[in-house]
Amino acid sequence: MINKMTTDMIHGILFLDLETDSLDVDEAEIKFVGCMDADGKSWMKEWNDKTREELRDKIDLASKVITFNGEAYDLPILKRFGIAVPYWSHIDLYEVYKKRAPLIRSGGFKSYSLKNLVKEIGVETEGKGTIDYKVFQKLKWTAKEYEDIYKYLEQDLVVTKELWDYLVEKFDNLKGFLNEKDVKNYKHITSSTGAYAYKVICNELGLKEEYEDGDEHTKYEGAFVMTPTVDSARGDILYLDFASLYPMLYVHANLFSSKCECCTKEEKWNGNDMFQVNGYYCKKKQGKIENLVKKFYLQRKEYKKAKDPRQFAIKIILNTLYGVSSRKTFKHLYSKYTASDCTSLARQCIEYTIKTLRENGYIPIYGDTDSVIVDINGKSKQECLDLAQKISKDISNALPFSWEEFNLKLEDELVYIQFFRGK
Repeated sequence: MINKMTTDMIHGILFLDLETDSLDVDEAEIKFVGCMDADGKSWMKEWNDKTREELRDKIDLASKVITFNGEAYDLPILKRFGIAVPYWSHIDLYEVYKKRAPLIRSGGFKSYSLKNLVKEIGVETEGKGTIDYKVFQKLKWTAKEYEDIYKYLEQDLVVTKELWDYLVEKFDNLKGFLNEKDVKNYKHITSSTGAYAYKVICNELGLKEEYEDGDEHTKYEGAFVMTPTVDSARGDILYLDFASLYPMLYVHANLFSSKCECCTKEEKWNGNDMFQVNGYYCKKKQGKIENLVKKFYLQRKEYKKAKDPRQFAIKIILNTLYGVSSRKTFKHLYSKYTASDCTSLARQCIEYTIKTLRENGYIPIYGDTDSVIVDINGKSKQECLDLAQKISKDISNALPFSWEEFNLKLEDELVYIQFFRGK
């Protein structure tokens, strides 16, 4: 029977933490358990049979059970004591912070301990508390020890909630692109960037979200990186950058439309004198995924102008698609050559740009992925920018679906640059 205290705490989310006498999940005995709801109301008890039944009720009623490192520690221990937390209702913040680290904090985190994460993201609480863990090996406790234990346990629950609240705010702008069910299950927070992009594509196109078994993926070569031609340079130096090069290539070469039924293999685009690819892509009509990419690209431009944080979500989607296309797991996006042809075309674009700049008297200093740094070698800036526009048109027109948005733009102007070798 569910007691009143349990019913009072039903708010969907339940933060959970155990205090045990050992770090060995196969031997650890539970000494204390604590829970906190979404409103910050805590429930903490010494472990006994009654506590176990109360905890089971809470877990059964919760829509999500949130722990820190619970997958490796708390849940296996609870299972030994007859309490199972279904995998679909559990969120392990340790795993989420590791998986989403590049999106949460530039450069990731120094470590993924609870104490360090709290420090690096700067939560408003006191942080993780301290206690002599030998106290949990005792069988009886003094009133002061009980006080210290409950204070320590509650502080762990508070910082766990703070870490969760931080993620909720951080990724709030991603949820608008998902269906209601995925939002309810916090998939915008817990999914990998690839899985998130796939969910968005399926939702936008009205596709049933289907997956293939296994995580097999097609290998592909990465971006072009040019060895710097100088150790340093001083003068009029331009940093030129292809805006959203990979998404542009999805559109220009129709890279998600290899399985179209309107073209025979001979009719499909398989490269030309300027560009070589391995796949065969529809060249009669723009694919539905490619059209969605165009829509997202234009939408992101407007969001950026308005400083709307939703542009961040679109950036994730567009930048992740080529990698997702190489994984058989993502059934609707997988294609054998899409990812490799995307990166190959990008390399060819940069190589063509460098070659054309040299032929016109400029000195390319460095190139990487979608950008080129060039010494204009006594010429005017405008002359170089005019040539950049010509390069943009030449590339765009050489691909099956040209688009006026394709642009080799000026990213920055430099007066000095230096390259460092080794470390």
